[in-house]
Amino acid sequence: MSFLTIFLSCSTDSLNSNIQDIQLDKTTVSVDLVGNKANFDAVNIEVLDVQVKVIDDETIPDCWLSLNANSKGVYNLLDLTENSTAQLVSGLKIPAGEIYEIKLVLGSNNTIVINGETLPLVMNSEHAKGLVVRTIKTLEPGMDYSFSLNFDVKQSILETYIDNRVILRPVLNTSIEAKSNNL
Repeated sequence: MSFLTIFLSCSTDSLNSNIQDIQLDKTTVSVDLVGNKANFDAVNIEVLDVQVKVIDDETIPDCWLSLNANSKGVYNLLDLTENSTAQLVSGLKIPAGEIYEIKLVLGSNNTIVINGETLPLVMNSEHAKGLVVRTIKTLEPGMDYSFSLNFDVKQSILETYIDNRVILRPVLNTSIEAKSNNL
């Protein structure tokens, strides 16, 4: 009851100031996926989600925050170069604060095309939960952060001679660009 009284006694100016303060506690995040050229016809990965780890303790259930990738789908990493990236998350406002890791969650529709033949890409169980890159970064309020997930195709593909299996051992790097969004 006292909260309602305090709220109703606020002037319009102070209310606008409070709303602006709340907006300043947010930051904007975008995430791009970048691949590179390799000696294959195609390397296709299925992206389901992008997540950031906001609490550095896996025992806490809400330690991962989904960024709800707006561009879920299958991407040929050989088509994604620095001039042609896939924007997985675009201008999403999230609470400012510390992040520890970023995770690219893949589906099961991952393939490679070698000399016209399409083969499944096999991942170990550790990578099946998502591809994690350690990125300790404080996201400051009122800033725009652009994360670029760089998928090193050459280093990530392991061709074996047993059963013609092709293994996906993802090698990911990330770069971050920050700029003020001038609220």
